[in-house]
Amino acid sequence: MPNSLSSAVRGMREQLGLTQEQLAKRLFCSPQAVSDYELGRRAVPKAYLMVLALQFSYAFPEPQPPKALDMACEACEIHRARVEIAAHRQIRRAA
Repeated sequence: MPNSLSSAVRGMREQLGLTQEQLAKRLFCSPQAVSDYELGRRAVPKAYLMVLALQFSYAFPEPQPPKALDMACEACEIHRARVEIAAHRQIRRAA
C-alpha cells in the first residue's frame, strides 16, 4: 500500500521527468524495485533517498537548508562509492 514516502518517491521521479527504468539506472537497481518502492511494497533504502534528493536538488536549485546540503553531500559520496564498486566488478570480470 502506498505511503507518504512512496508517494514522495513517485512524485520526485515524475517531476524530474524520469521513467521508472531511468530512475532505476540512476539508483543502480531494477525497474521492479522502483515500482515496489513507489507502491510501498518495499522499504526505500536511505541511500536511494539521498541520491534521489540530490538529483532533485540539481534539477530544481533553490536555497537549501544545511541538513539538505549534508544529505546531498552524503548521497554524492554513496553514489561515488557505487560507481567505484561497479568499476571494480568490471575489472574483476575482465581478469
